Amino acid sequence: MAHKLILQNIVNEILKECKRMNIEHVDHQLCNFYVDLLMLDPNWGISDQIMRIRSDVQQFIHYVVTRLNNSEHPAMKALMIECHFESQFDHLEDSAKLHRLQSGEKLYSLKLAILEPDNKNDVDFFFEHLAKYIALASGLGDPTQIAVYKEVEVAVKSVLTIDELSEFWCELYTVRMERLSHLVKLVSGIRLYNKDCKRGGEGVPELPTLLLKAIDAVKDKIQAIHDKITEECLEVLTDVIKSCYYPSNTKYRVVLAERIPNYADSSDLEYCKDLLVLYKIYQEKLSKLVSEVDRIKQAHEKIETEYNEILSFLHEKVIPNMHMRASFIFPIFEHLFEEWCELQNRTVVLTELKHTFDNLYAMMSSMNLENRLINNFNPDNRSFCVRSFSPQKYMRTVKDGIVLLKKEYISFWAKMKKRYEYEGHCCWTLVTTKGFLIKGNDEYGIVKYKTKFYTFNSPYGLLNFISDPEYYIHHVLDLARKKCELIMYLRLKSPLTELQDIERIVEEDKTYVQVGNIGIQADSHRANKIEIGYESNIWRHKERALKMAVLLNCKTSSTQTGNSYNIVPKDTQTWLLKENNTQTMSDNHSNTPVPMQFFNGLRGRKDDKQVQMDFTSDTFMSIC
Repeated sequence: MAHKLILQNIVNEILKECKRMNIEHVDHQLCNFYVDLLMLDPNWGISDQIMRIRSDVQQFIHYVVTRLNNSEHPAMKALMIECHFESQFDHLEDSAKLHRLQSGEKLYSLKLAILEPDNKNDVDFFFEHLAKYIALASGLGDPTQIAVYKEVEVAVKSVLTIDELSEFWCELYTVRMERLSHLVKLVSGIRLYNKDCKRGGEGVPELPTLLLKAIDAVKDKIQAIHDKITEECLEVLTDVIKSCYYPSNTKYRVVLAERIPNYADSSDLEYCKDLLVLYKIYQEKLSKLVSEVDRIKQAHEKIETEYNEILSFLHEKVIPNMHMRASFIFPIFEHLFEEWCELQNRTVVLTELKHTFDNLYAMMSSMNLENRLINNFNPDNRSFCVRSFSPQKYMRTVKDGIVLLKKEYISFWAKMKKRYEYEGHCCWTLVTTKGFLIKGNDEYGIVKYKTKFYTFNSPYGLLNFISDPEYYIHHVLDLARKKCELIMYLRLKSPLTELQDIERIVEEDKTYVQVGNIGIQADSHRANKIEIGYESNIWRHKERALKMAVLLNCKTSSTQTGNSYNIVPKDTQTWLLKENNTQTMSDNHSNTPVPMQFFNGLRGRKDDKQVQMDFTSDTFMSIC
């Protein structure tokens, strides 16, 4: 709980800093999403003891704000798409419920006038409000149009008589609300049936036909964008990046070494890899939208079939037999309208899906494939090649827990539609190139390791993974900590959460440097005379001179450590001066006279002249 409060405070600090820097595209949702992904890396030093190291917090906030400010970078754009798309896509089904709730709030005053009218004797006023409410609540026409209003009013009066209206007022408020809901369904179902019989249906749209056309139009547009980025972006970026790598043998394993053309540098290559990740995420989101449109179409077909079956039942069984009880017929009309409501819900979901696609397309419209590697790329450039490899003979346990599946198993695997780890991308290529996403090829075989399945784009990747699978699994996780846009796309959040307390999950590869002893004889070496303090290496003299120059400019100053709990006030103690006796340099004695004074004439004197007599020893002796 304390950790969440700390993270919330950090998010608020980031938002304040973004507001100060006028970064308008950052909201609380995006900031929270980004910080949660970064917190999967414990090396940031953000924990329950966060406030003890304020400098780490400031460094973290500065990093996040800097990245958020660069919204056009592919990595940041990918995070924005992940955040906003998932929040909208996950609530598509809730959009229909929300739409009906908002419509109900707008009709609340009209509904209250029906349930609690001021004058219950005004029947015409009641039926007028009831007809308008049913038309608006059902979405079947505009009640301001005379034809629509008249049709609804006739349908209402056919199922609700004045005698039943008097009983309606005597019931409880909750019962009246429930009866009003049933009345809306019943009257709307009757109108839908009349529309099918060509005897009514004023203002009722041809929703099944319109929805089907809208579904096809939305799917065609999304699929066109999907195919375009696959052909014009993903394939080009993949070829460009592949041309910059070639297989290289090291002491322990085969890796892909960089071979960047002279007209570009490593920053161009990194940008291309980030751009490829962005377009793969974009492609994935478009695929989700296409799948959702297909699901809406399937739901539409099912609903339309059930809707037509109810109409057929009414035509064949119910209407010809008018002797049937109303308690049997009325629920059928209500069920007919419920199926219509499902069509309305699919329409709302499709509208929200189209809105999600428009937002996604607007976010990607500013991206372009402008890069020195891309602009100067020659399709004839040779990318890293793969040697012939025949996995048909493999169907055996290579090591403990590692199984290499043969080619016959692949067809069964495709039928089962099982999911590969890392969304089918080659983890060997991803690790050795530090971010290059390329799909694996089933023809090279499938590796099963700890109930998970992996595929590779070359035999090098397959053989290296078999030799040490934990090495590549952990390096993928370590790479995702540094490139958090990969976390959601490759579904790595769960394993990273399990390793959230471990700062280092991989060890650095050992490097070997060849060294040797070489003797050098200077031309002017003084071999005949030995001088104390002589140094033949001129760099030693320069080192001493630099040290002396630095010391001359040094001064002692106080410093504040970073490991401080903000600025903590400290109590201070003031020591007052003590009172002590003092001793003079010489000892001596002093005798002070004792004062003696009297008044003369207080007795026996008739006038008021009294005389003060001083009998102090020194004064008296001087007088005498």
